[in-house]
Amino acid sequence: MSHSGSSGLVLACGLLTACASLPQPANMSVAPPAAAPAGNNWWRLYGDVALNDLIAQGLSDNPDIHAAEARTEALRAAIREAKAASAASLSLAFTANDARLAQASGLSTDPLQSSTRQALAQLDWSPDLWGRGRAGQHAAYSDAQAARADADDARRRLALSIVEGWIELGRLAACRELMREILAARRSALDIAQHRAAVGAEPASSIWPLEAQVETIAGQADRMDRSLATASDALAVAVGRSPGSQPLAPPHLDHLLLTSPRTDAGEASSLRPDVIAAAARIRASKARVDQARAAFYPSLNLMGFVGLLRLDGQGFRGGGGEAAIDIPLLDAGRRRAALSARQAERTVAEAEYRGVLLNAQGEVAQAMNDLHAALADGKHKTGVVAANAGTLDWAVERHRVGVSNELEALEAKVVWLESRIEAINLQAEALLAHAALSAATATMGEPGPRSPTYIP
Repeated sequence: MSHSGSSGLVLACGLLTACASLPQPANMSVAPPAAAPAGNNWWRLYGDVALNDLIAQGLSDNPDIHAAEARTEALRAAIREAKAASAASLSLAFTANDARLAQASGLSTDPLQSSTRQALAQLDWSPDLWGRGRAGQHAAYSDAQAARADADDARRRLALSIVEGWIELGRLAACRELMREILAARRSALDIAQHRAAVGAEPASSIWPLEAQVETIAGQADRMDRSLATASDALAVAVGRSPGSQPLAPPHLDHLLLTSPRTDAGEASSLRPDVIAAAARIRASKARVDQARAAFYPSLNLMGFVGLLRLDGQGFRGGGGEAAIDIPLLDAGRRRAALSARQAERTVAEAEYRGVLLNAQGEVAQAMNDLHAALADGKHKTGVVAANAGTLDWAVERHRVGVSNELEALEAKVVWLESRIEAINLQAEALLAHAALSAATATMGEPGPRSPTYIP
């Protein structure tokens, strides 16, 4: 039943060459980080220059991040506006008036003329007696800090989506190459079976299962090609490119460093930008409650002025001042309603903060569990791949010495390649979980504007 001619030797050499050329199972262990960069640049831990360039391009061209940065600048301007509201204001006014009046009756025909020139400088100041202006400044600072943290969180999420797309692109490319090897092996097996059936060594019915296998693998390979194109287009959009405008070279997953991310879930979660933003909104809401309370107390306004007046050729100068006290009495419940609204907003902000913090801690825990599971499964799968590689070597050797046929060696090759695909999928799962954990523990980047000391 075995064929020991030159074709068998060629097949054996081809199988051995394939074993040597295909990538071997990756080491699925996690190495400790060496000089890890700041938490907001967590993707640099992978040591992939192309990935760093893609993320840099995505962060610079993303419209959502541009909008978040614009909101931050707008709120920085609100800080300056809040400061100015508590400061004294100085105004200068100049007026000039010339009048010419004719008498309606009488003997005189000379018109009456009047000329007035006036210059006035006025200083207004409302002392912040009850801290209303100070609370407004603190609310503005907190709003700007929240906006800055929102921009950082948008960067964190975009970077994670790019890393995930990058890993998926590498997984699909690696699996596609192995799928092509499987398809080639199945077609070789079909050719051998067809030849054996043609010479009467095997019944024609033995060809049918092999034909079905070839068609099935060919369909899977076509779907993988389409998936690879879709993943490449999605990644291009994420980095700000038009789909298909510039082909992206898939990465080699084995080249991505799998270092140990932060695992102190409690501390890392409290430093995440979305958590920082939620905490800043609590501070802003508390400051607005104090603003609403201060509206119940009297307000004082001080005004002083000096001026020059020239009337019909005669000059005058003088000055004066006044103090006005505004005492709130009846307002149909407007101030109390405003206070209730600000207190409700504070309660909402506190509840949202707890939700954001719990969600961040849950993301860290889930990513850690997924990473540990993927690493454990990958370790077992590495052993399976090694065992299948040994079986393939044994089958090739058996065929070389003539104790088995080519189909047995080809089937062993297919089993080995299929186990390699499973190992690559697990490797990608580990990298995805690692990316999710790194992003979930990413810390704040550049801090927002600092608020002055504020005690409500």
